[in-house]
Amino acid sequence: MSGLAKYTGSQLELVIAIDIGTTFSGVSYAFLRPDEVPEIASVMEFSSQTFQQAKIPSVLGYDSNGSLLGVGPKASEEALEEAGKDGGWKRLRYIKMHFRPGDSSINLEMDDLPSDKSAEDVMADLMSYLYKETLKYIEEHHADGVNILNQVRDRIQFVFSHPNGWVGLPQQRYRKCAVIGGLLQSEDEATRRIRFISEGEASALSCLASKFAPSPIVPNYKFIVLDAGGGTLDVSAYRVLNASPLELEEIAIPDSRFAGSIFVNEKAREMFKDIFGNSKFSDKETVNGTIQEFDSKIKPTFDSATRKFSIKIPGVKTSNKKMNIVNGCLKLGGEKIEECFRFSVDNAIESVTSVRDKVSDVDGDMPVWLVGGFGASPWLFKQLKEKLGSKGFSVCKPDANQAKVVADGAIRFHIHNSVTTRLSPSYYGISCATQYTPSCPDHEQRKHLVYNLRRGGQRIGPVFSCIAKKNEKLSASGGVDASEYWREIINPQNAHISCPLYAYEGEGPAPLWFDENKDKFRKLCEITADLSEQCTPETGTFIDGVGVWQLKYSVELTLGSTEIEARIRWEHKGETKYSEAKVVYV
Repeated sequence: MSGLAKYTGSQLELVIAIDIGTTFSGVSYAFLRPDEVPEIASVMEFSSQTFQQAKIPSVLGYDSNGSLLGVGPKASEEALEEAGKDGGWKRLRYIKMHFRPGDSSINLEMDDLPSDKSAEDVMADLMSYLYKETLKYIEEHHADGVNILNQVRDRIQFVFSHPNGWVGLPQQRYRKCAVIGGLLQSEDEATRRIRFISEGEASALSCLASKFAPSPIVPNYKFIVLDAGGGTLDVSAYRVLNASPLELEEIAIPDSRFAGSIFVNEKAREMFKDIFGNSKFSDKETVNGTIQEFDSKIKPTFDSATRKFSIKIPGVKTSNKKMNIVNGCLKLGGEKIEECFRFSVDNAIESVTSVRDKVSDVDGDMPVWLVGGFGASPWLFKQLKEKLGSKGFSVCKPDANQAKVVADGAIRFHIHNSVTTRLSPSYYGISCATQYTPSCPDHEQRKHLVYNLRRGGQRIGPVFSCIAKKNEKLSASGGVDASEYWREIINPQNAHISCPLYAYEGEGPAPLWFDENKDKFRKLCEITADLSEQCTPETGTFIDGVGVWQLKYSVELTLGSTEIEARIRWEHKGETKYSEAKVVYV
């Protein structure tokens, strides 16, 4: 399963996958040479790293004027103290959380943005750093690196990963950041050269290619991926349609929850504040320092709720028996540490269970593959094995290199899009009119919505015409479209049509009558097309000396990746034509 097919393109290409995580970020890349099997590589060296590793902290440092001082290794407190000698510097963490979907609320202490900087500006700085470090790594580690970059620099393809469900506006903002950061020169370029993949799907592709995957993989094999990251827990479910070449089918709408490893830290913060109360240890600097000790030394290795633990309080050497502080170390029982993990563990179990419950034809065991940086937690793994095991799940960690799993999977997605079928996350459709039927009680109650056509007949509307239903399977290569639409015009200049696309995200069937349920629909985009070629003397009907034309078209949706594309399709002289595809920003 680990092999990739030979690249069938006609020229040398470079694809770069950028995995921007809440706590850590990394990059993988591959040269695509005609008639050669691509090899996936990772950037294993970043400026100022003390030792080689595939990820850097997603942390940036700025001076008091909002100028960038450092990223990743250069944004440590020691490095910022050196760079900002006047002391006027700040560290910024969790920038990714500023890009979460607009209806998402989280209980998280976030750093203030630098003065005169937007979230897009900061993310652009991070993207720019990762991109430049990637080019530097290629130049320094590949004998022909400089020559390759000179050939492909103007057509490099990018793949960005994001949590499950972060579609639409977050993706649009990422594209804007890539332009601001200098990865691309314009929004048009960003649309053409950036693709997106969910972290769950990227993880699945990496796991299936690893030596830890089941062998052989057989058709109809079903599995769940739990990507436990810094900010989110992302759960996805797939079925193998074909082993070689690999083809997967999404069998449940993916889930994503704000319950990653940083929320363990937030629970620890609450615990420390409660313990310290109004004492001399309760200042923000001491609490943050204790959190750092917990994050680096206790959380990664915690595996028992019955052991005793000691957490160093930075800058403190005294003791306080009431608070259980001995020589500057806070003594805690394992049950207290377990409480910090409980929120994330419970969410992981609920998420996996809810996704499995959406799969209609599960026979026997459905394995759960645990990946992601937080997936390396011994306690998380232990709790999932114990609590999901009792529900009929087996849990394993099928990829040894947690740091590379998402970025490597994103490269595989670009080379060969193995997920051939995805599930529509909502009801999608347009507002239109339908034929009036006097004998229909619903129509009779709404006679005020009826209008006459010049060519005869009556229509009623607007109604919601559903193109794709929630949970409906959509092919990644072909589109799904509703029945043919048409509209009547009397002026060929009005043949430039605009068609709004709407989403209904309720659980039940989408309502029919549009105006009566306007607040339940969200407008996603406008799809436009020029149908003037349908307006000819032969196709028109002249009534009282006035020409009347009937424009015929359909609306097509494609879910080729995490982005939904919509376009108008029509026929002209036996030829099928399409409007420009419009990316749907939810």
